[in-house]
This record gives sequence, C-alpha cells and structure tokens, in this order.
Amino acid sequence: MNFTSIDAVDRYLEEFCAKHTLSDDLCYKVRLVTEELVTNMFKYTEAKEFSLTIRHSKQIEIDLEYLSDSFDLTVKKPDQKDIAELREGGLGLFLVESMTETFSYRHQNGKSIYKLTI
Repeated sequence: MNFTSIDAVDRYLEEFCAKHTLSDDLCYKVRLVTEELVTNMFKYTEAKEFSLTIRHSKQIEIDLEYLSDSFDLTVKKPDQKDIAELREGGLGLFLVESMTETFSYRHQNGKSIYKLTI
C-alpha cells in the first residue's frame, strides 16, 4: 500500500493487528518499528510518499520503500555502552534493531528499501 502520512500508517497497522489477532506485545513491536522507520524517513529524506507491505506467516515481514537518493537510515548505530548517553539520534534505530530478527537496507533503482522480520 502507498502512504503519505504517519496517521494513515497508524490506522493500517491497527487494522493489520486486529485482522491477524496479534498479541499486544507483537502488535506493539510492529507499530514501533514501522513508525520509527517512517518517522525517520520523513525527518531525514525528501520523500513524501512511501510503500509499506506487511505480511504475516511464521513471522511478521515488513517492507518499506520510497524514492530517494541512497540514504541508509540504519547507518548511525550506537555502541551498546553508549545507549544511556543518547538523547537524540540513534536510539530509535537501536530499538528497531533490537526488536527485529532481521533488519536490512539496500538502494536500488532510485529507491531506498528496508526489509525487516519480527
């Protein structure tokens, strides 16, 4: 699905969780990681629209794609020992990475593409 706002994503995630009867804990993780990546996309890129796909099988698979120059939101990764000192920048991605089984990025054909599994 294509989106232009975090509010629309929030509604979509709420419906997804209900449709698949996800536990509160799993739904929280899905919402947190997705909203963090979308927020960072709006904050650090010029993207105004993005594609979000979420699938439920044995795991939750999340794909986020948007048109952009190559900009990897996952690059700024703080050391575990520095987490307590973070105030802004990096903490959200640390949480995303710690809540996912896999977390990858690539840039292809003018698109930034993130793939996650929970």
